Amino acid sequence: MISIKRSQYSPIGLQLGPNSVTLVQLTGPRNNRVVHAIAQEQFDFDDKLTLDERDAKIAGEIRRILSDHHFKGRRAISCLGSQELFIQNIRLPQLPTEELTKVVAWEAEERLPYPVVDAEIRHLPAGQVRQEANTKQEVILLACHKGILERHLNLLEQSGLNAVAIDVEPSATLRCFHGGARGAHSNSANCYLNFGEAATTVIFADQQNVLFLKYIMQGSNHLDRAVADNLDL
Repeated sequence: MISIKRSQYSPIGLQLGPNSVTLVQLTGPRNNRVVHAIAQEQFDFDDKLTLDERDAKIAGEIRRILSDHHFKGRRAISCLGSQELFIQNIRLPQLPTEELTKVVAWEAEERLPYPVVDAEIRHLPAGQVRQEANTKQEVILLACHKGILERHLNLLEQSGLNAVAIDVEPSATLRCFHGGARGAHSNSANCYLNFGEAATTVIFADQQNVLFLKYIMQGSNHLDRAVADNLDL
């Protein structure tokens, strides 16, 4: 009998910010992962570059990082951030699961700033809410323009990476903490903050649902600028 040994290395996790990239890779058995490689780089490109020129430079930087920091393999999982997502809470009547996706798509037609046919749409259950005498189900609509998603995938391909999954930043953030939230307080809601470059993600969630999700358009860049201004730097 021939045994095929699975790679001990996880796919490379990659997050693109407006002016940075972060990469991390884990190794070891699933119940005892440790960091194999981690890197973060800031970009300082000419504002006059076209999108294609900028993406080519970012891809070149990612290829260099992969080599310099000895990342293994080229399978990658990336995520979409605040600058790429449209997010809105929707309250709907109690519906069977099989009908919910259709109704969310109908709601998206009225809310998206671009045609719904040009969007990739997903939704997250956010529990039940009381509205007057009725109980409604709340869902969080997440949408990304297909052109933005295609550009993201093309950039990964230029970087020599094989995208095995594309996540959304809020779900990726929760997944990092999911295991640690189990136990005595597994039924309680927790608040999670993720300070990005240009925005801060605020999430309230329990073990079953994302209860609240919002982007505050103030991030670490704004904090750095405020400190620098206060110190006259």
